[in-house]
Amino acid sequence: MNSSTNFKMIGNIAVTRLTGEYSWERVVQLMITAICDARDQHIKNLMIVVTEATGFQPPSLMMRYRFIHEMVEASGRVVRIAIVVRSEMIDPQKFGVTVAANEGVKGEIFESEDEALQWLRSLK
Repeated sequence: MNSSTNFKMIGNIAVTRLTGEYSWERVVQLMITAICDARDQHIKNLMIVVTEATGFQPPSLMMRYRFIHEMVEASGRVVRIAIVVRSEMIDPQKFGVTVAANEGVKGEIFESEDEALQWLRSLK
């Protein structure tokens, strides 16, 4: 297996962190790579922590839509994804969560790693 993501395992949850300054496009690319790597390694629960990534503005509705469709494809509809971000990155209506659910992917967005872990652990 040729993975480019370094996961830290917490039980059956893979965790990856993005730190540094990136464009939105690069953040998306790194998250999609992590999702693909989790799928390829048969990991069902993935937490992506983006709170320490900077250099980009909150995405527009269209940017969120494109990312979610890439995420759905990358997940193979088998990886359950919790993304942890700063509060200003969260759409109040959680548009992306709704789109992912409509496409058959369990995904959620959080401000807290503890909440994200709790949510992933609650999934059956």
